[in-house]
Amino acid sequence: NCTALLMCILYRAGPGSQEWFMHSVCQPAEGQTIEETLIPFQEYLTKHRLADLAQQSAAKKHTMTEVQVPSHLNSDNTVGFRLESGAAERVAIPEGAVAGDILEVPIIDVFSN
Repeated sequence: NCTALLMCILYRAGPGSQEWFMHSVCQPAEGQTIEETLIPFQEYLTKHRLADLAQQSAAKKHTMTEVQVPSHLNSDNTVGFRLESGAAERVAIPEGAVAGDILEVPIIDVFSN
């Protein structure tokens, strides 16, 4: 039986880094407070070198794609699109963009260890 689930870690690669990374954990633990789940969390961080993964990812050049602003937008002012991999992304249309404008947006990298 477990009473907690360590779900994910949101972090920056290091001092001065402007890139954010999210690492899925999905690790069961015992506890109802951070104090009670801190040891399993620290053990996970010791075992999984997230900074190394982030550096490997940062070394890759970001892939960009172009998205054309449609004539009709959703109520949340976003547009969704499919990637070659079959994954989907959604991007917020910047204020001042008009139908037909081409936006260059980064493709979100997904990698695993």
